[in-house]
Amino acid sequence: MIRSVTACSLAFFSHIAFSDTLEERSINAQLHTNNFLQECSKNVSMIINKAKKGLVGLGPSDDPDCSGFFIDIENGYIVTSQHCLPQDSTLLDVTVSTDHTYSAIVVGSDVALDLALLKISDSSFDKNGLVALDFEDSDQVKQGAVSIVLGAPYGYTRTAHFGIVSATKRK
Repeated sequence: MIRSVTACSLAFFSHIAFSDTLEERSINAQLHTNNFLQECSKNVSMIINKAKKGLVGLGPSDDPDCSGFFIDIENGYIVTSQHCLPQDSTLLDVTVSTDHTYSAIVVGSDVALDLALLKISDSSFDKNGLVALDFEDSDQVKQGAVSIVLGAPYGYTRTAHFGIVSATKRK
């Protein structure tokens, strides 16, 4: 899906670059900008709609404090930020995209990496309609690549942000 957004960008800019005059470029840019944005918007929407099925909210179901995502649906494993865990907590509630809330145990966490691994411990866990999300190789990410971030910042559930990778290899 990310490749679709990139393909939109290349098609749009190559068409503008090969116009004959500055005036034609301007007219072509105006004519094609709307189509370009509509097509890319469709691709971004498809990515978000698929990915949000892998998101979970941590905390009260009506006002989650943080978010995480499934990395293994079959076994109920979720990755989140370590700072999202209540202090000294080994059990917490997670709300999945189907609006069901389950208990999850903290399998492990790393303060330095700000990562935590949770596992749904509720025997009534219904996996239907949920998806696992994949990690990508961070060494393959390039500056300027399209970036879509999903989560629940400040309690705003199922939030999406769209942008570009501004830099790589920061410490």
